[in-house]
Amino acid sequence: MSTSGLPSCGANRQVLQRARVYFRDVIAVLANRQRLGWPECASAEGREHVDGLVACAADNFRFLDERAVFLAAMCGKSMAVEMNVISTAEARKSLQQSRRMELLTTLAFVVRVLVKGPSHSASDFVTQKGSQVLHVDSAQLTYAPIHGPSQHRYQIAATSDPLSIATAVVGLVATAGKICLALSTFVSSAIDAPQSARDALAAVEDVRLALDLAKGLVDTVTNLPSNRRMLARLNHIAITFSNCVFTLSELESLICYKDSIMHRMRWAWCEKKILRLLPRLDSQKASLSLMVTVLMCQSEMEALAGRDRLNAAVEQILQRDEEFAARVRNLDEMHVAENQSTVRDDGAGIRGPFGLRFVDQRYAVFGV
Repeated sequence: MSTSGLPSCGANRQVLQRARVYFRDVIAVLANRQRLGWPECASAEGREHVDGLVACAADNFRFLDERAVFLAAMCGKSMAVEMNVISTAEARKSLQQSRRMELLTTLAFVVRVLVKGPSHSASDFVTQKGSQVLHVDSAQLTYAPIHGPSQHRYQIAATSDPLSIATAVVGLVATAGKICLALSTFVSSAIDAPQSARDALAAVEDVRLALDLAKGLVDTVTNLPSNRRMLARLNHIAITFSNCVFTLSELESLICYKDSIMHRMRWAWCEKKILRLLPRLDSQKASLSLMVTVLMCQSEMEALAGRDRLNAAVEQILQRDEEFAARVRNLDEMHVAENQSTVRDDGAGIRGPFGLRFVDQRYAVFGV
């Protein structure tokens, strides 16, 4: 990856070469359409109109081919140009946003909705906003520019395979482990390390353990009774995991430096910001633990009591972090006004936090 988070020059050149092959194939097909047995219009006026459209399309593809040649020639110079144009601060911000988008997208794909009735086939999760489009399926994630009018479209579909929480939290576990490693190295190597650094390390380790516990739950969750699985509400899972994404990514930007070195001066510079995030980590750890408790407890009374505590914990998260709560409310209000038919025509769905589309929340995220 380059400094701005864009693919490297080698990757760009390979993409352009494949694009040129496609462009030349299309031009050849358009030029030899009569030999290929394309149907023709009966009227001369119709044939003239079609010929004009084909000629225009061929000209457009020739222009794209010429543009690809130019861009391929510029790939060798792009790194130097990019380093001169993009400042270090902008590059770092771009990488952080890319990381956050990847985590949120993975979360959005895995928190898939299981609806009543026969199983549905897997389909892509698509987010289209402005001039960029993001595609996610079970095999890969792609992110590319598009052309056309600005619009929003969110789609999240059921799949026939079992739901895997482990896939959703694997990025969070990796980020928490990276933060723990940086803090542990600082605490063990510094003489008389600040107590605040030890407190931050303990808080992140607790969250990592809670995430590991949630990830391991996937091995047994399909064996639980359906009434127990229905106690885990979609909005609780979305709020808890999404809040973890924002908090851990912010901690990563404050603690994990490119040179992997944290010293007293850097800690003193970021200490207040880091300490303000610790109460959020405690709330998220409590919510994750309660979520697991609701699903794994032995009796129904314990499950109902755990669900009530989970409701209170989620409300506490929203009350403690006013900025996060405002973001959830704004996104909900923005997407409530959208036409629901862009995602689902049967009217059975509702909008959840972050603009994700969920079915009626009476249906559990783990299936019915």
